[in-house]
Amino acid sequence: MAHRILLVEDHTASRTTLAILLETSGYDVDTAANGREAIELLARHGYDVVVSDIQMPTMDGIELYRQIQHRWPYLARRVVFMTAHRSPHSPQTDSKGSPLPVLWKPFSVQRLREAVACALTRAA
Repeated sequence: MAHRILLVEDHTASRTTLAILLETSGYDVDTAANGREAIELLARHGYDVVVSDIQMPTMDGIELYRQIQHRWPYLARRVVFMTAHRSPHSPQTDSKGSPLPVLWKPFSVQRLREAVACALTRAA
């Protein structure tokens, strides 16, 4: 059974490309255009990893992460962020003090695969 990934990215072309890359790597992928859509999917489905952009309209990745910590704490250690911008507001560590993975755009397919594989090994 393939691991399920929720991919949250506001740019349609990037979201489509990343979903295809993850699917060809053997993952089941659902997509959301922002944090609010992601929350709706998280409420209906179980996921093994969340890969989320940080800067998005409606609900950004930081607020999405806070919601995950509150509502699905077992999943908080399995969030991978993507961003092109360094921000002092970006979470640096999870609630246990472990560093959160960040993919700095642009990133390679190999780096994406490594980040997801690493997230899957983190205890939920």
